[in-house]
Amino acid sequence: MTLRCAWVWLRRGIVMLWLGCMATLAGACAICAPPDGQNTVLFRLHAADRVVLAARAPAGGAWRVLEPIKGGAPAGPIAQVDEAAPGAGTPPGDSAMPVVLAEGAGRWRVLGSLRAPRAAWLCQTLGWRPVAQAPVADWSARLAHFAPALEDPDALVAQLAYEEVSVAPYAALRQLRTTLRADTLRHWLDDPARQARRPLYTLLAGFAADARSEAALRERAAQAVRDAAPAALSAALAALVEARGPDGLAWVAQNYLVQPGAVEWQAQAAVLALAVHGNDGQRVERTRVVAAFEALATHNPALAGLAASDLAAWNHWDLGPRYAEILRSGQPLAFASRYAMVFYLLRSPRPEARSALEALRAANAL
Repeated sequence: MTLRCAWVWLRRGIVMLWLGCMATLAGACAICAPPDGQNTVLFRLHAADRVVLAARAPAGGAWRVLEPIKGGAPAGPIAQVDEAAPGAGTPPGDSAMPVVLAEGAGRWRVLGSLRAPRAAWLCQTLGWRPVAQAPVADWSARLAHFAPALEDPDALVAQLAYEEVSVAPYAALRQLRTTLRADTLRHWLDDPARQARRPLYTLLAGFAADARSEAALRERAAQAVRDAAPAALSAALAALVEARGPDGLAWVAQNYLVQPGAVEWQAQAAVLALAVHGNDGQRVERTRVVAAFEALATHNPALAGLAASDLAAWNHWDLGPRYAEILRSGQPLAFASRYAMVFYLLRSPRPEARSALEALRAANAL
C-alpha cells in the first residue's frame, strides 16, 4: 500500500471512530447513561406486543391475567413464561405481588413484580418513548415523571426510573436540585446493592451538596482510583466541580491532568467530567475548562489528545500548533491521544493545520 493510500485509510478510520463516539454520546450525559439503550425496561415495554399484570402460576398450572396494560388480554391461558429479566429484578417465587409479563416473538417474559396501585403509573410510563427511539422534546416533564420513582419499593419501577433519569443531559438533571436530599443520596451511595447506580447518584450528589459533600466526594474519587472505576471517578469529579465551582475545577485539573505522570484512564475520566461542565457552561465557564485542557497539553503531552474531540466540538482550534508539535516530537503517545490529535487537525478549518498535517505525513510522523 502506498503512503498516500495509507493516509486515506487512516483518515477514513478516524472519521468512523469519531462518528461512532458522537453517536454514542449524543444528548445523554456521557457519565452515567446506560451503555445499551435498547435493553432498558422502557424499551422492552415498547417492543412487546402485549404487556399484562399476572398472578404467578401454581405448580404445573397457567398464569392468571389480572389486568392488561398494553395490547389487550391474551386469548388463552399463559402456560410458558421465561423467568429471566435482565436488569429489572425477578420477583421471588412466593411473591404475592402481581407480575409484569411482556410478550414478544411469541414468548412471554417476566419483567418484574409490581404493586397493583403502580399499574396506573406503568400505563402512564408507556406514553414516553425510549430515548433510543426518539429525541426528547421536554426533559422537564420527563424527569418530573421518572425522578420521584428513583429507588421505589418495586424493583421494576426503581430500575425503570433509574434508567430514564440516567440518560438525561447534564443540564436537564440540574432541575432536580430542588428536590434532591444530600442525606438520601448518601444512603443510596453507601448501599452495596446499589453499586451499579452509583455514577448517577454521585453525579446528583453534586447538585444536592451540603457541608459534608466536598470531603465525601473527594473520598469517592479516591475510592474510584483504588477500584480502577472510570465511571465512578468521572461522576465524583463532575460532582465536585458542581459543588465547588471554579475551585473544584482547579482541584481536578491539578490532581488528574497536570501532575507529572498522570495515569491515562484517570486523566480520561477527568476530561470527561470537565467536558460535561464545558458543554453545560452553568457552574463554570467553558473558558476555564479549555484552560485546563490546554494545561494538560503542556504538562502531559502524551495524553494531550484526550481532550481534542471536546475542543473540536467547541470550535476551539488554538491547540493545533501544539498538537502538531507533539506529533512531530516522536515521543511515545497514548494510542487514543495520538489519533484524536490527528483528527483534530483534520477537522480544523485553519490553513496552518492542513500544512502541519502535510508536513507530518511527509516526515512519516503519523
